[in-house]
Amino acid sequence: MSSPEDHLDIDVFYKAGAYGSLYKSFGETVDERAADDITVTIIRDAKPEGLFQYFDRHGIRVTNPYAGIYYVLDSVLFPTQIVVGKELEQKNHAWLRALSDRLQKQEMLELLERINCITQKFDRELADSVLEVSIRANRQIVDELRGGNGMCKALLEIMEPEIEKIRADDARTSIIRAVKSFRDLGVDDGKIKEILVKNYELSPNDAATYL
Repeated sequence: MSSPEDHLDIDVFYKAGAYGSLYKSFGETVDERAADDITVTIIRDAKPEGLFQYFDRHGIRVTNPYAGIYYVLDSVLFPTQIVVGKELEQKNHAWLRALSDRLQKQEMLELLERINCITQKFDRELADSVLEVSIRANRQIVDELRGGNGMCKALLEIMEPEIEKIRADDARTSIIRAVKSFRDLGVDDGKIKEILVKNYELSPNDAATYL
């Protein structure tokens, strides 16, 4: 799925459908992942008017059965929906709203409280995935909550593992970019490894994985 900040045009729309096709094709056996079990969901804060105009010009049917949820009926391999965050009813679509980058503090707290009540392993894994996306998209709100006194320990404990995942991903991205820059400057791998060990506090073996 593309970043929430990306402009959603027809090419990005088809790219999202392509991700669904790749997921379908990567099963360990033929048809392990049934097409009927796959749904493509594209989430945007504001309605992508240009894309909907394209649909209208090309006769691609779209239905809008619920506020903020649009089903694309033509030119798709899998059931495809576009979710517009600004149009969603807050109480009825809390999980979908959590994927937007415009959450309020109270909404984030309510999300954490919902997750705290989930006991089933699979459901909790799905909820944690939603939380990770929400934290990435709403870092300022998260920082304010962590720095304040309004959160109980239980909710902080839910949030911290996802924040650590994000920090680890950010660190990996930073190291990969640094390695590319050093190579562009003609620095050999041996010297790059030394720099990674010194500046990023990596073990020699961990540093070698980036080369």
